[in-house]
This record gives sequence, C-alpha cells and structure tokens, in this order.
Amino acid sequence: MGTIIRNRTIRPSSRLESSKNYKIDTKVVGAIDTLRVNIDHESDSFLKSYWFHGKDVAYRNSISFRVTDYGPRIDISWSGAQPYKEEQNTRQKQSVDKLLVDLDAINRKMKVPTEGIVYSLDPVVDDKSKILILGTMPGEESLRQQAYYAHPRNLFWKLIEAVIGESLPGDYEEKKSFLLHHGIALWDVCHSCERQGSLDTDISDELPNDIANFIVNYPNVTTIGLNGKKAAQLFGKYIGSIQGIKLFALPSSSPANASIPWEEKRDSWLRLKQYL
Repeated sequence: MGTIIRNRTIRPSSRLESSKNYKIDTKVVGAIDTLRVNIDHESDSFLKSYWFHGKDVAYRNSISFRVTDYGPRIDISWSGAQPYKEEQNTRQKQSVDKLLVDLDAINRKMKVPTEGIVYSLDPVVDDKSKILILGTMPGEESLRQQAYYAHPRNLFWKLIEAVIGESLPGDYEEKKSFLLHHGIALWDVCHSCERQGSLDTDISDELPNDIANFIVNYPNVTTIGLNGKKAAQLFGKYIGSIQGIKLFALPSSSPANASIPWEEKRDSWLRLKQYL
C-alpha cells in the first residue's frame, strides 16, 4: 500500500480550446494504493491536490480532468474516476533542506508564478522503460512546441540514433513511441525554475521533480543518464544517489555545448547502450 503522486501543470498558453483535457497515467496504481494528483497553473496561483482510492483507478490506464477557467475561479471536472478528497494548497517559497525532496514538499515550496518561471514537460515513460535520460529544463523552443529536444541544432536525437543503432522517425509522437519501444524514458531534473532564454547557466530558484518516487513507480528503470553538467549538478544537489540505480554524467546535447567534438559526445553516450 502506498501513495502514488502525479503532478500536472495547467498550460492554457500551449493548448487549444479543443485540447483542454489533461490525462493522468494510472497504470501503476494498485487497488490498495492512494493516488494523489497535484495540479498547478502556469500563470495563476491555483494549486490543488486531489485524492483517489486506488480501487477506483487500478484497472484503468488513465483518468483525465478538464479545465474551465472563469478568470477569478478555475473549475476542475474529472472523467474516469472522482476524487474522495480535494485540498486547496498555499504557495510559499522555502529553502530545500533535504536530498530526497518529495512532491508534497515541492508543493509547499512553490510560489506564485511570475514572468520568467518555466515548467518541465510531462515525462515520456512506460512500464518497460529501463533508462531514464534527465535534462535540466526544456529550452524555449521545446516549451513552445511542448516537445523534448525540439531545437533543430540539439544533438539529442542524433545521439539516440547512435545509442540504439537505428534511424529515428521524423514525427515527434513517433519518436516518443520509438524511445519507449527501446526502453528509454525522458524527463528533467527541474520541475520549475526561473530562467530567461534557454541557457542552463541562467537557471535559478529551481524546484526539483520527484525523481526518487518516479523510480519507485517505474521499477524497471535501472540507469539514469544526466544530459549535461547542470543536470548532473542539480541531480547531485537534490537527489544525490538512488540505491540500485547506475548514474552516467553525459556531455550536453545542447547546441550551446559546441566545444566538445561530436565523436567525444557520441562515445560517452554509447555507454548507455549495454543497459537497453
């Protein structure tokens, strides 16, 4: 019996009216578990938590909620299951004082978003994932497209082709399916941070994703690749190590990391191949 935590951010700036449904993955929730869904907003102080009995969601792949924004009030309506409890949270800024930061602590530490605060994307993962690649925070182009590694000069997808030994499809959704087919998951160390532009060096006031709980929920993940120096630095700051998980610090795939030759980057990333 445990509490499974899911975190979603309402992002009206990147969604059409016809796509205001947000899906919550429930595949790993057991009948005796409790599901907690924390929902915040990219540009509003809205922050609520919803609790579900495991028996109500255990045999579903997902549930979903729809957002209705009335300006001063935001309504959440659920489909697939109904919460047995909801709670309005208060955002406030505190210092992070422990290595393994759970999502409850993150929610208490979050402050009202202002210009310059950015949020990570949802993870790309399924129950067969073996390797988790963690970036720091998606760049401006990735956030605009709501797609990992969307900048045309980012070498991530080329490096993945080298690791897997196959050519990637061109469509982003097909790329995600390709990664999952080969056991690779994607996420970022940061849940949110202040940043102007796309450079990792400009990141400040960061709050981490709940990576330790992610590993609990996806036990087939045995290896974490940290994409870039900043990702490795922040992982060390907030998580440190996870028992049974192999860690690899990788040269950044970012176009800002042009001083390292392609061959050196490729050879370093190829260390992941044996864990697929």
